[in-house]
Amino acid sequence: MKASDAEAGGSAEVIREWLRGVVGGKRFVVAAGVVQECGGLAKQVLDLGASACFLLAGRVGTGPVPPPELGPQRVLGLPDGEMMDAIHAAERAFRALPDDVLAELEAFDPDHFLPGFRAALALAGVAEIAGACVALRFISSAALKK
Repeated sequence: MKASDAEAGGSAEVIREWLRGVVGGKRFVVAAGVVQECGGLAKQVLDLGASACFLLAGRVGTGPVPPPELGPQRVLGLPDGEMMDAIHAAERAFRALPDDVLAELEAFDPDHFLPGFRAALALAGVAEIAGACVALRFISSAALKK
């Protein structure tokens, strides 16, 4: 192992510890265009100490769906399409969720404070989900992995 590898590993551990302090004990919405993308990020957020995750997706993609122990899952049933069209459709749908989905989110978080992470959506920074401004930032996958 080179010195630069050790430094990078040390930096990643510092970031992981900081994230544990931010994430620990909180509930999170993990939103993505396809539900399969939610699984890995939900597991990482739970491994950092989140108390629970709600997985929200535009549609089912290919491959296995996340296991139920990662948290409640809601797939909006959006149609397949070209990749960017599907991403944009999911983002629009997240901004205007149906009443039944809003009720599920209400039951998951009756205090109305849901921090969120998202996987593979086009916009970084701050986005709206169901009319509420939720901080959605990409976090380095190296920092999230053990």
